[in-house]
Amino acid sequence: MSGSLIEGQTEPMGVTPTPCRPCPPAALVRSVEGELVPRLLVHAASRCRKVAHSEADWRPTAADVVEFTALLIDHEAMVAAAYVDAQLQQGATLSTLYLDLLAPAAGYLGRLRQERQFGYLRLLLARYRLLRVMQHLRRRRPVMQWEPAAGQH
Repeated sequence: MSGSLIEGQTEPMGVTPTPCRPCPPAALVRSVEGELVPRLLVHAASRCRKVAHSEADWRPTAADVVEFTALLIDHEAMVAAAYVDAQLQQGATLSTLYLDLLAPAAGYLGRLRQERQFGYLRLLLARYRLLRVMQHLRRRRPVMQWEPAAGQH
């Protein structure tokens, strides 16, 4: 009888097991982490213009990116959001935060994943926290004014 099992078999007769679908290719993951996320951040930053300019604009260093990434890995999203808020108070612009802090942090999380420095789940949670920080910034907008893209009203 078609579809019945013979003792010791794990698949019905006449059925060829299909292999499990593998995880997305590493190249796809690298493209999303290294290209798509930073481009989305650039797009978000390009849609805003400065309303008030501070002479003491804060610019993140590589050490700041590593520190921020450590906050994403080791703490809740609100801790990382508080770090970003402190930088805004020191004169950072949203563009600076998106392009010079959040985008490099996303890339750094991708490198940590490739180098297997931390477990998959821990880095997945860190990426989720990064998204939460982005949402926090989008709601905030204290020194920025959002404008429609050219040609849109």
